[in-house]
Amino acid sequence: MGVSRRCSEREPAVSLRDKSNVRGGWFPSLTFLVRPLDHVMPDKPHFEVASGKELREKYGLTAENRPTIHLDPSRVPAQFRQWIPLAERWGIGDDLIRDDCVLKATPEELRELLVFGDAYDAVLTEWLAGPDADSPPFSEEYVAFTCLGMAWDFARVRSQKHEDKR
Repeated sequence: MGVSRRCSEREPAVSLRDKSNVRGGWFPSLTFLVRPLDHVMPDKPHFEVASGKELREKYGLTAENRPTIHLDPSRVPAQFRQWIPLAERWGIGDDLIRDDCVLKATPEELRELLVFGDAYDAVLTEWLAGPDADSPPFSEEYVAFTCLGMAWDFARVRSQKHEDKR
């Protein structure tokens, strides 16, 4: 089967804070996956485009099917190694699976994730937006920390919406 590619995979980190002022954070209704269908028609490139909900149901892109992530501490700057457990838990490259994990997280898991926000600016500035951002291919550790930032941002927006309802 072809490899799925999403906008969050192997892309340099950017400040997510600038994008979260959109009502509800990101555009969940516009979330979609482009899946090569070269296994169906190998002579021509074909792609499947559908809503996030449709793809989550069709391909099982859920928290229950999240990938196991193991990071190499030697590939993470020393000052950020304390965050490796969070990156292994939340640094999921697939937007649909990562968002489903955030939606299904316990309050304690979300609190642990939200604490990362205090360190995220340093991680972003010193590592993810530093020289490594111009040096693809990106390491699994780099991608996991980038996706951890996306998970944190989604959890932060959801938390703010929850607070606003009170």
